[in-house]
Amino acid sequence: MSGDGRVATEDTQRAAIRSLFQDLPGGFSERLSAVVKLRDIFHEEIALAMTAPLNEYFGGLAQDTAAEKTQTATHINGTLRSLGLTIREPKTQLPALLVTDVQASKKDTHEISRFRLEVRDENGQISRPLCARYLPELSFMQDRQRRDYWKKRQPPAREK
Repeated sequence: MSGDGRVATEDTQRAAIRSLFQDLPGGFSERLSAVVKLRDIFHEEIALAMTAPLNEYFGGLAQDTAAEKTQTATHINGTLRSLGLTIREPKTQLPALLVTDVQASKKDTHEISRFRLEVRDENGQISRPLCARYLPELSFMQDRQRRDYWKKRQPPAREK
Protein backbone atom coordinates (compact mmCIF):
# COMPACT_ATOMS: atom_id res chain seq x y z
CA MET A 1 0.00 0.00 0.00
CA SER A 2 1.33 3.42 -0.86
CA GLY A 3 1.84 6.13 1.69
CA ASP A 4 -1.18 8.04 0.32
CA GLY A 5 -3.40 4.96 0.66
CA ARG A 6 -2.37 4.51 4.29
CA VAL A 7 -3.16 8.16 5.06
CA ALA A 8 -6.55 7.89 3.34
CA THR A 9 -7.35 4.75 5.35
CA GLU A 10 -6.30 6.39 8.60
CA ASP A 11 -8.38 9.48 7.77
CA THR A 12 -11.39 7.26 7.06
CA GLN A 13 -10.88 5.40 10.33
CA ARG A 14 -10.59 8.64 12.28
CA ALA A 15 -13.77 9.97 10.65
CA ALA A 16 -15.62 6.78 11.60
CA ILE A 17 -14.41 7.06 15.20
CA ARG A 18 -15.31 10.75 15.41
CA SER A 19 -18.82 9.94 14.20
CA LEU A 20 -19.27 7.78 17.31
CA PHE A 21 -18.66 10.85 19.47
CA GLN A 22 -21.00 13.25 17.66
CA ASP A 23 -24.15 12.46 19.61
CA LEU A 24 -22.69 12.06 23.09
CA PRO A 25 -24.59 13.60 26.00
CA GLY A 26 -23.39 17.02 27.16
CA GLY A 27 -22.86 16.56 30.90
CA PHE A 28 -19.62 15.15 32.28
CA SER A 29 -21.08 12.09 34.06
CA GLU A 30 -23.31 11.11 31.15
CA ARG A 31 -20.54 11.66 28.62
CA LEU A 32 -18.05 9.72 30.73
CA SER A 33 -20.45 6.76 30.95
CA ALA A 34 -21.02 6.82 27.19
CA VAL A 35 -17.28 7.02 26.41
CA VAL A 36 -16.48 4.18 28.83
CA LYS A 37 -19.17 2.05 27.13
CA LEU A 38 -17.65 2.83 23.71
CA ARG A 39 -14.20 1.90 25.00
CA ASP A 40 -15.52 -1.40 26.38
CA ILE A 41 -17.20 -2.23 23.07
CA PHE A 42 -13.99 -1.32 21.22
CA HIS A 43 -11.94 -3.73 23.36
CA GLU A 44 -14.53 -6.49 22.91
CA GLU A 45 -14.23 -6.04 19.15
CA ILE A 46 -10.41 -6.06 19.32
CA ALA A 47 -10.60 -9.36 21.23
CA LEU A 48 -12.90 -10.88 18.60
CA ALA A 49 -10.86 -9.61 15.65
CA MET A 50 -7.53 -10.74 17.11
CA THR A 51 -8.41 -14.16 18.57
CA ALA A 52 -7.48 -16.28 15.54
CA PRO A 53 -4.33 -14.32 14.58
CA LEU A 54 -3.09 -14.21 18.18
CA ASN A 55 -3.65 -17.94 18.72
CA GLU A 56 -1.83 -18.74 15.48
CA TYR A 57 1.09 -16.47 16.38
CA PHE A 58 1.26 -17.61 20.02
CA GLY A 59 1.09 -21.27 18.98
CA GLY A 60 4.28 -20.82 16.96
CA LEU A 61 6.30 -19.52 19.90
CA ALA A 62 8.90 -21.73 21.61
CA GLN A 63 7.44 -23.77 24.47
CA ASP A 64 9.47 -26.93 24.94
CA THR A 65 11.56 -26.01 27.99
CA ALA A 66 10.65 -24.24 31.23
CA ALA A 67 12.69 -21.21 30.17
CA GLU A 68 10.95 -21.07 26.78
CA LYS A 69 7.54 -21.36 28.42
CA THR A 70 8.39 -18.52 30.80
CA GLN A 71 9.59 -16.29 27.95
CA THR A 72 6.50 -17.16 25.91
CA ALA A 73 4.12 -16.45 28.81
CA THR A 74 5.80 -13.09 29.45
CA HIS A 75 5.60 -12.19 25.76
CA ILE A 76 1.94 -13.21 25.50
CA ASN A 77 0.90 -11.26 28.61
CA GLY A 78 2.79 -8.18 27.36
CA THR A 79 1.31 -8.40 23.87
CA LEU A 80 -2.20 -8.68 25.27
CA ARG A 81 -1.59 -5.83 27.72
CA SER A 82 -0.49 -3.59 24.82
CA LEU A 83 -3.91 -4.24 23.23
CA GLY A 84 -5.82 -3.64 26.47
CA LEU A 85 -6.67 -7.36 26.58
CA THR A 86 -6.11 -10.34 28.81
CA ILE A 87 -6.88 -14.05 28.62
CA ARG A 88 -10.42 -15.22 29.43
CA GLU A 89 -10.34 -18.32 31.65
CA PRO A 90 -12.70 -20.78 29.93
CA LYS A 91 -14.62 -22.14 32.95
CA THR A 92 -15.12 -19.02 35.06
CA GLN A 93 -14.91 -16.45 32.24
CA LEU A 94 -12.70 -14.37 34.57
CA PRO A 95 -9.59 -12.51 33.37
CA ALA A 96 -6.40 -14.56 33.67
CA LEU A 97 -2.66 -14.27 33.29
CA LEU A 98 -0.56 -16.93 31.65
CA VAL A 99 2.06 -18.25 34.09
CA THR A 100 4.38 -21.24 34.16
CA ASP A 101 5.55 -23.69 36.75
CA VAL A 102 7.53 -26.89 37.03
CA GLN A 103 6.22 -30.13 38.47
CA ALA A 104 8.36 -33.10 39.48
CA SER A 105 7.48 -36.21 37.51
CA LYS A 106 6.12 -39.10 39.60
CA LYS A 107 7.61 -41.70 37.25
CA ASP A 108 11.21 -40.53 37.21
CA THR A 109 13.49 -37.76 38.38
CA HIS A 110 12.93 -35.17 35.64
CA GLU A 111 10.69 -32.14 35.97
CA ILE A 112 7.79 -31.24 33.70
CA SER A 113 7.21 -27.59 32.81
CA ARG A 114 3.68 -26.42 32.13
CA PHE A 115 1.50 -23.43 31.42
CA ARG A 116 -1.14 -22.34 33.94
CA LEU A 117 -3.85 -19.70 33.87
CA GLU A 118 -3.82 -17.64 37.04
CA VAL A 119 -7.20 -16.21 38.00
CA ARG A 120 -8.12 -13.85 40.84
CA ASP A 121 -11.78 -14.06 41.83
CA GLU A 122 -13.96 -11.23 43.15
CA ASN A 123 -12.75 -11.99 46.70
CA GLY A 124 -9.10 -11.72 45.71
CA GLN A 125 -8.48 -15.48 45.92
CA ILE A 126 -5.94 -16.71 43.39
CA SER A 127 -6.43 -20.02 41.62
CA ARG A 128 -4.75 -21.77 38.72
CA PRO A 129 -7.50 -23.91 37.19
CA LEU A 130 -5.90 -24.67 33.82
CA CYS A 131 -2.78 -26.76 33.43
CA ALA A 132 -1.28 -27.64 30.02
CA ARG A 133 2.09 -28.88 28.86
CA TYR A 134 1.72 -26.90 25.63
CA LEU A 135 -0.16 -23.70 25.02
CA PRO A 136 -3.88 -24.34 24.51
CA GLU A 137 -6.09 -22.22 22.27
CA LEU A 138 -6.90 -19.06 24.19
CA SER A 139 -9.81 -16.63 24.21
CA PHE A 140 -9.43 -12.98 25.11
CA MET A 141 -11.30 -10.18 26.82
CA GLN A 142 -10.78 -6.61 27.94
CA ASP A 143 -8.23 -6.35 30.73
CA ARG A 144 -10.29 -5.90 33.90
CA GLN A 145 -7.73 -3.57 35.46
CA ARG A 146 -8.27 -1.11 32.65
CA ARG A 147 -12.04 -1.53 32.68
CA ASP A 148 -12.33 -0.93 36.45
CA TYR A 149 -9.66 1.74 36.76
CA TRP A 150 -11.95 4.76 37.04
CA LYS A 151 -14.56 3.04 39.22
CA LYS A 152 -12.08 2.95 42.10
CA ARG A 153 -11.16 6.61 41.93
CA GLN A 154 -13.28 9.42 43.22
CA PRO A 155 -12.61 13.11 42.67
CA PRO A 156 -11.14 14.98 45.64
CA ALA A 157 -13.73 16.57 47.89
CA ARG A 158 -13.84 20.34 47.84
CA GLU A 159 -13.16 22.11 51.06
CA LYS A 160 -16.03 24.26 52.28
